Amino acid sequence: SEDETVAPAPIYSERELAIEISAISEQLQHKTDWAVRNSACRRLQAIALGGACDFPGFLPHMKTLREPLVAQCAELRSSIVREACAALAVIGSILREAFEPFVHDYFPPLIKQTVVTIQVIRESSNECIRALLLYTCPVKVVPKILSSLSDRSAALRKNACIYLLLLLDTAPTYAEGERSPLERHAEPILTVLKASLTDAVSEVRATSRSAFWAFHRHFPSRASRLLPLLDASTHRLVLEEQEHYERSRLAGETTQ
Repeated sequence: SEDETVAPAPIYSERELAIEISAISEQLQHKTDWAVRNSACRRLQAIALGGACDFPGFLPHMKTLREPLVAQCAELRSSIVREACAALAVIGSILREAFEPFVHDYFPPLIKQTVVTIQVIRESSNECIRALLLYTCPVKVVPKILSSLSDRSAALRKNACIYLLLLLDTAPTYAEGERSPLERHAEPILTVLKASLTDAVSEVRATSRSAFWAFHRHFPSRASRLLPLLDASTHRLVLEEQEHYERSRLAGETTQ
């Protein structure tokens, strides 16, 4: 049944992989029967767990699945979204940064789904985004996170702020003078952080204070330039957050 854990389905050759992907691709495009698309998402998980990701042909095949898989992520049937999200999270966890170039295609529909009324869709999309941020460190999604942080929806701003914090926490830091992949996004992040530190929603403000110190890890001089521009109360709260942020980061590193 669809509530059962997906068992690995071993793949032994590129030819076998090509046949599997061709069948999955066809099933994902089945217009009338959602159960067929559901099974295709579960099959993709099964072959990913069964070693499909180890083959050089797997990533090129994922390009052919991109459009139909994005469509499943944007679905309003909870079981399909759950299985599509589970497949992407599994693939991301196995391929890590090799899957990074694909993540920005899935991110827009997934972040939209984190604020829908259907709980399964909301939670599956959120878990999938968190897994992809953690495993693949997709810096290319920063503009989408930042635009969501300026959205009228308080729930979306809350989620986007958590994703920004997670990405800044996960991304490796570079010594001054070395070019960080985050470099081109540094100023836009700072502009949005300045606004979100005084957001109408308390959770957004609190997460933004943590995100400020996560940003500080990457760009200390840029972050320090923002502090004097904050009002006195925000400035004090940001400074108070530093110790808490560093403690929780340390605790996270020791439990990993």
